[in-house]
This record gives sequence, structure tokens and C-alpha cells, in this order.
Amino acid sequence: MRARTLCLGLFTLSAIFAALFAACGGDDAGGSSSRTGPDEQYVKDLCKAADKLTTDMDKAFSGPTPDNIGDAFSSFFKAFSQPVQDFSKAFGKASAPADLKEWHQTTAKLLDDSAKALKAGKFDDPALDSLGDSPIANMPEGPRARLQAIAAKVPECKTNNIFEGP
Repeated sequence: MRARTLCLGLFTLSAIFAALFAACGGDDAGGSSSRTGPDEQYVKDLCKAADKLTTDMDKAFSGPTPDNIGDAFSSFFKAFSQPVQDFSKAFGKASAPADLKEWHQTTAKLLDDSAKALKAGKFDDPALDSLGDSPIANMPEGPRARLQAIAAKVPECKTNNIFEGP
């Protein structure tokens, strides 16, 4: 039974992590940065935020898994909430290139709303439905390809290059 519970927990963790990592978030006020910035700095900022999210998630889940499935899920969501909030804030503070400003603001709002729902323990909140499987979900292809080329060259994206792949 413990192995089944552990497998279920790991599967759920993987699914939720992929979903929450899909959208990107806002700042303390629930909005996002209104500044625009150069491509390279934007790429660095997003890769650093992704790297910190991964590190924070590893720390949050480094402890033992409770035997009770209810306790395991409760612990999971509590541990997951703060790293997602921190990622959301870091994303919201990044200065998007001019051609991505609207996309960035929309995406920042989605993750900010999702982070707030997680913090409040509202796992049926519609904000969580908007999440997908990519941290750059719905980014226009032209800017995404341009940023992907930059990400391949900057050290900040070696560990967590969110621009890799389709």
C-alpha cells in the first residue's frame, strides 16, 4: 500500500508541477512589470526564476512523505505554494521585450492568480485550469524563437532553459 501511495503521490506531483510551471506570474500587487527590457536580460531573468523554482521545489519536497495520503497531499500543496508564489513574483518583475509586453502581462496574471489559489488552498479554483505544460505557454512563435537562440548562449539557462523545445 505504501508503494502505491508513493507512486500516486509522485505522479500527482509531476502532473501538478508541470501544470503550475506552465504559466508565469505577477508581482506583489497582482500585476506585472510595465517596463520593457532587452531580450538577453529577459531571458536571464526567466531562466534564473525557473532555476530558483526547481531548487525551492527540491528543498520543499526533500523531507519524508507522510503515510496517510490525505496528509501527503496536504503537505505537498503547502510545500508547493511558496515556490510557485516566488516564481510568480520573479516573472512579474521581469522586463519583457516590447513585442511580448501584452503576452507577459497576461501570463503573469495567470500565474499570480494560480499562486493565490494554491496559497488559499482553493484547488478547484478556475485559475488553476488555465495552466498548461510550458512556462512560456502561448508565447508568439517569432519572439519565442528569438529568445530561444539567446537562451542557448547564456549561462543562466544552462540548468533550466525554459525556451528549449517546441
